[in-house]
Amino acid sequence: MPTQSSRNGPAAHPRFSRTRWSRVLDIHQPEPELAKRSLLELSQRFWYPVYAYARRSGHSPEDANELCLAFFGQLPQAIQQVDPRSQGRFRDFLLARLHLFLTADWRKYDEAVRQQELAAPLTQEQLEQHLAQDHHPASSPEQAFHRSFALEVLARSLRRLQAEAEQSGREDLFHALQPFLTREPVAGQYQELSRSLGSPPLALVIAVKRLRQRFRELADDELMETVASPADLESERAALLDLLADGSA
Repeated sequence: MPTQSSRNGPAAHPRFSRTRWSRVLDIHQPEPELAKRSLLELSQRFWYPVYAYARRSGHSPEDANELCLAFFGQLPQAIQQVDPRSQGRFRDFLLARLHLFLTADWRKYDEAVRQQELAAPLTQEQLEQHLAQDHHPASSPEQAFHRSFALEVLARSLRRLQAEAEQSGREDLFHALQPFLTREPVAGQYQELSRSLGSPPLALVIAVKRLRQRFRELADDELMETVASPADLESERAALLDLLADGSA
């Protein structure tokens, strides 16, 4: 296993000291508990994109969940076969491995699944609800994978933003202003909120601006865990915006 310094390289940007590549490589750490936690975290974060890909590839909901179990169960073995950092972005590596995995008999990985003790982060009904809401029925497996990946980045960022609001005692303000994270208020909405919250309209304008800024920072933080350099981050940020703008995908 490479050391932390050799993973990041001599000119690593300080904000990239702990990338998702490090978490991937942790799967092969000699400490079994660290390897187990790392694999579990990866599967929880990226289950939905893999599930969406499987469903758009024609698999039933039940088979798609079993496929996810098998895919993540064999991921440690797959990482031994190829250096994931050679792909540049984690989602590219994950999709390439998924392509290869589906050309094999994925049902043969039952033992690997049992050893890893993995489980879906959502119920099958919840996964199907997300799939119906997030994707056009005619979207390709690749479109579903990439858009689900982007939506998961935003969902995790939003959960972290809400947790910060709760910790600072501003949960009510967060819920009132959350709709304006991604859209501008219509005429009169700030005044209406001002009356209900007992806060001046200008203060709400400033609060929304700060929430948006923090939301962007958290989204960047999530993206940094899936890329290897600042240049990759810039590219991935632009790609995420394109994926989210393409609502028909």
